[in-house]
Amino acid sequence: MKKLIKEIDGIVNYVTKEEGQYYEELNERLARYLEGETDLSYKYFVNEKVGYRVVQEDIASALSRKFDEFAIYARDFYANKDEDSFNKLINIYYIQLLAVTSALFMKKRLPAYLDSNISSLGLLSFTFFTKEDQLNVMEYLDFFLENKANEAKSKGNPNLARCEAGHSILPLFVIIGNDFFGVEEHVTSFEGLVDGSSVPLNIEPKNNLNEVYSFAYNSFLSDDPKVVSKVFTSLGDFHAENCRKDSKKFYVFDATEWQFLPSEILCLLKIRANAGKDINFISHPTIDMFKPFIKKSEFTLSSENIKFRELIYKNLLG
Repeated sequence: MKKLIKEIDGIVNYVTKEEGQYYEELNERLARYLEGETDLSYKYFVNEKVGYRVVQEDIASALSRKFDEFAIYARDFYANKDEDSFNKLINIYYIQLLAVTSALFMKKRLPAYLDSNISSLGLLSFTFFTKEDQLNVMEYLDFFLENKANEAKSKGNPNLARCEAGHSILPLFVIIGNDFFGVEEHVTSFEGLVDGSSVPLNIEPKNNLNEVYSFAYNSFLSDDPKVVSKVFTSLGDFHAENCRKDSKKFYVFDATEWQFLPSEILCLLKIRANAGKDINFISHPTIDMFKPFIKKSEFTLSSENIKFRELIYKNLLG
């Protein structure tokens, strides 16, 4: 965790100092959006020969970039671990959900997003956000996966359909949505997709779960404390082992924001707690600082996020 916090400190330095002016201007543009201005374009200076260029930025891209500020709130929560810092942390994660919602409404693929990022966000939505928010992430995932499969087919390159989370949180997100959140009529197709080794995924989501996730899904609601402890120890170890970045391959938790917040484990804890089952005895370094907030009955969005949400629906859906 100390190594991860050091990386988060680096992102904080980038957002507040190295690119501080850009993020200040970004937030000024977003403030104007909240006041009714929908043109988020901006000028930037290239060099003496080129001069200024205008960048046409939409709300999905702007919010996706703003989410980089998550590191500020992650560092604060790690230092304080109180309810106020936790609420601020989850509210900044809602910014990413708003970015995905905007992209869904515009039928736009956000650059650099992976199936693992979207699945992690969806699992967090099951833990803290509304059913409408949950469905938006699920629908965006479908849009994203269909585009991947179609692109791979049209270009004759199966690697374009690779899903690094194909045996872990990707099928877990879909299965949990079907079994626990009343979206059984929502169908996510795995047709045309392959895993990180380019092996075709099974069209039945449950058949894609690896050993760790299959055991976890079948046992996390058990009444046997030993079994449950083993479930969450295995999940915590898997999360920690797959929090890596590598220039040659992707890992399930390639993004720092999801390395820090293990949404897949929090989601299963939340479902277990909602079922009236004990979670007090469950412990792992990846989840211990988040566990006190799992039983929180409801999560309150900031007034700013509520306004963003209202305007995104109004401006993009009409």
